[in-house]
Amino acid sequence: MRTLTASLLVPLALSAHGQQCGSFVLSGCATTISPSTIVVSSTTTQDAGYTCFWVCGGDTLYLTGAENSVWVEPGGTVIIDPMGSNYLISTEIGLKDGAHLIVNLDTTGWGSGPFDAVWYAPTADIVDPNGWFQQFPCTSVVFDYGQAPAQGCDTTQTTGIRDRAVQAPVIHADPTNRLVLIDLPPGDWSADLIDMRGVQMQRRKGEGRLTIPLQDVASGVYNLVLEQGGQRYVRQVVVE
Repeated sequence: MRTLTASLLVPLALSAHGQQCGSFVLSGCATTISPSTIVVSSTTTQDAGYTCFWVCGGDTLYLTGAENSVWVEPGGTVIIDPMGSNYLISTEIGLKDGAHLIVNLDTTGWGSGPFDAVWYAPTADIVDPNGWFQQFPCTSVVFDYGQAPAQGCDTTQTTGIRDRAVQAPVIHADPTNRLVLIDLPPGDWSADLIDMRGVQMQRRKGEGRLTIPLQDVASGVYNLVLEQGGQRYVRQVVVE
């Protein structure tokens, strides 16, 4: 799985939503993917402005910048991490069922938020402990692919992202023994428990079922990152 890196200097301004990709603004539960969208079909890092992204299932976009729109398919992940310009403002994201958004920025010194918006389907995952995004729940999230790039995400075949969404890992909590139990689809998987600073607290590898012990983990919110080949799933774990 290759990593792509691009950098773009963008102005630091809290401008209004609606500048991304011309008339193709992501602003609701049903939107049209722009023909000028960048397809994210591998782990990709972008410090971008006035740009559209289409994140495929099992792939990850690390993003900062301003005035971006992001469409995320089932099993796709967007991670907002400190890098480059070290902020993300006036950006909209759409999350289908099984898609993920992780926000590792805090709002210290920024004043009142939120600074961005996300529309999400019922089984989408959002980890945003500092309230960087305004969140809009949808009964379903629909993308119109009529003008999307021809070489885009595979949304039609019975293999690929749809199989990934159906055969996703299943996570069980065992609070009595302070364990997280993970039942996995076929293959060799890795499981990382990561705190909100990005520090790895636990790591396990294997097949079938993995067990993450929490006896020595402090109370707080963590990201459980599961990976196998090109697949990546992120779930929030709250340790009390």
